[in-house]
Amino acid sequence: MKLNRKEIVRFLNLCITNSYSHNYKIFSEVSISKNPSFAPEGWAEKYHLDCVLLEDWRGSSGNPFQTHCIEIKSCKADFKSDNKWQNYIGRTDLLSFLALPDVIDPKDLSAGIGLIVPYNKSGHSIKRIKTPKPQEVSVEARYDTMYGLAINTRRYNIKDWTEKDDEEREKLSEKYLMKARQKERKQGVLL
Repeated sequence: MKLNRKEIVRFLNLCITNSYSHNYKIFSEVSISKNPSFAPEGWAEKYHLDCVLLEDWRGSSGNPFQTHCIEIKSCKADFKSDNKWQNYIGRTDLLSFLALPDVIDPKDLSAGIGLIVPYNKSGHSIKRIKTPKPQEVSVEARYDTMYGLAINTRRYNIKDWTEKDDEEREKLSEKYLMKARQKERKQGVLL
């Protein structure tokens, strides 16, 4: 069985929640203004960040407002067709992509942009392939992002994680592993 794009995105979201919910507040589909110097009002043109991590105020960075934006890519075509992510540079302290292994080549990313993949194809943890570098964020951009987080209704904490989430991640992980095993068998036969 093959995972469809919606299932891949859900699986990757579950990986983020499972891996980061202990030390971060997690926000999905965060709206930020295309031009942060304008007031973040309902009429302003917006971008939608797939996931924003807000470090726990007791975190190690010393910055209680440090944000890490994670863009989720379901396939190579999704990554190649996305031309808006460059606009997120300077809008968040850290910027990374999360995708299945072999979807994004680290060389295709600008300097300072990170890459994360599920570890062991299980989704129990994630692995950094390329570490993001801190970016300079203007006061206006930080305010706009914080406003987007404040009005966001899709937040996740560790206490929100349920047994149902574990079951769903396991089911999607098994489906993904079956696909990977089939691919490995084909490659073994062809070699």
